[in-house]
Amino acid sequence: MKLQVAGKIKMSTVNGSGFHYTLFLSGCPFGCENCHSPHTQDYKYGEKMDIVDIFNDIYKNRYYIDGVTFSGGEPTEQTEALTVLAKMLKLFDINIWMWSGHTMDKIKDLELLNYIDTIIDGTYEYNNPTEKPFRGSDNQCMWSRIDGKWIKID
Repeated sequence: MKLQVAGKIKMSTVNGSGFHYTLFLSGCPFGCENCHSPHTQDYKYGEKMDIVDIFNDIYKNRYYIDGVTFSGGEPTEQTEALTVLAKMLKLFDINIWMWSGHTMDKIKDLELLNYIDTIIDGTYEYNNPTEKPFRGSDNQCMWSRIDGKWIKID
């Protein structure tokens, strides 16, 4: 099973709390004005990578990171393979964050969310700046899963 990967950062400090292995996935339907990573909107950008290879790279770095982040592009465009990767990571209790342009109402029933610990939702709005941590615009919400329930953190 493969993911179309736009890029990765093995130790990012801006894509989650602490050091996060960040996986940027290709393909995004939103086309936000002044997108931070417009090249990731292309569904064919980057390279196809086997999820086992991605998992192994994360696993060998697990003692140096505080978690993994799925970003984009739009991660939910590759839900099937990403869900399998997330399940594998959870076998080793790895914390997972995800950024999505969709709101929680739209994605809350995806199986993938059963394995995600923190979500930043909502499209990036260039003319709506924010001071909130981990968000690019004020409309975006941060959600954490606590005891199996999603709690909005603002």
